[in-house]
Amino acid sequence: MKKINLVIGANGHLGNNIVRVLLEKGETVLASVRKPNNQKALKGLDCQVTYADIMDRDTLVKAMEGVEVVYHAAAVYKSWAKDIKKEIIDVNIEGTKNVLEAAKIQKVKKLIYISTSHTLDLNKAPLDESTWNNDFSDPYRMSKTEAEKAAWRLAKEYGLWMVSLLPTGIIGTNSYDHLTPTMEALLSILQNKMPIDPCFNMNLVDVCDVANAAYVAAEKGKNGERYLLGQEKPITTTEVFKLAHTLYPNVKIPIKSPNFMTYAMAASIEFICNILNKQPLMSKSQVRTFKSDPTCNISKAKLELNFNPQEQTDIIKKSFRYLKEVIPSSKSN
Repeated sequence: MKKINLVIGANGHLGNNIVRVLLEKGETVLASVRKPNNQKALKGLDCQVTYADIMDRDTLVKAMEGVEVVYHAAAVYKSWAKDIKKEIIDVNIEGTKNVLEAAKIQKVKKLIYISTSHTLDLNKAPLDESTWNNDFSDPYRMSKTEAEKAAWRLAKEYGLWMVSLLPTGIIGTNSYDHLTPTMEALLSILQNKMPIDPCFNMNLVDVCDVANAAYVAAEKGKNGERYLLGQEKPITTTEVFKLAHTLYPNVKIPIKSPNFMTYAMAASIEFICNILNKQPLMSKSQVRTFKSDPTCNISKAKLELNFNPQEQTDIIKKSFRYLKEVIPSSKSN
């Protein structure tokens, strides 16, 4: 009898790609979603779809019945909300605790926890799995850091087998009509909506590479380990603009913004948007994050998960082409 794999957050960008990888490997997949009517990302896939809300432990317990491996890919990926505590912090932290508690109740054999490279100390390059973020100015970074720490604490307390994956900025196909902030940034370049080049440093990884690593982590990963998934060398926004312009000449290459001007602009935007109670296009914490050096030491993932990410320029081009296909407003360029 084949083991049952549960993917929590299965209709998300990474979640549905994990489902696809598992199915390609011949696995039996149970895909949990919070909004049963939103199954576009799972259409045509040979998996059973079930309801589960990470803020409702009972639904998780029910979804995990008979499940051996859980992939927890559900989280809020944004840095602004009208109610930051309720919409970001509580969901990421309390939701993670509910997942761990449900896994304990149902005696799940393995838990693959999807964290992020933002839980690392971004001021210590090259990044590796040994550090933790200590900058809590951004609610997303703070909530994901506290959520992963809570997951490790509970995994130890409950005796659960767990590994955590720490991907950098995920891009790629099968994101459908709900784009992550990283994919939104690429789309804004295609649509000429980024008036300046902030000269950010980016480390981007293909969603399929992360999904494959998640599968391998369940097969070969070592209990209690964190795995950083990204590129060994970052890429600048200047290079990304040039890639977009090469593919689509109508994409403009904006002027470069000095550090002080970028920070001042972010501060002004954030101040105005706080008054208007709107999401800022750029924040001071984002500037600090993306001005850091995201060079990664991925030797551990290479050795233990056979992680071999696709070339960064290749996946960026692929993502641009994908966005052109699926976003109507980007097809005019």
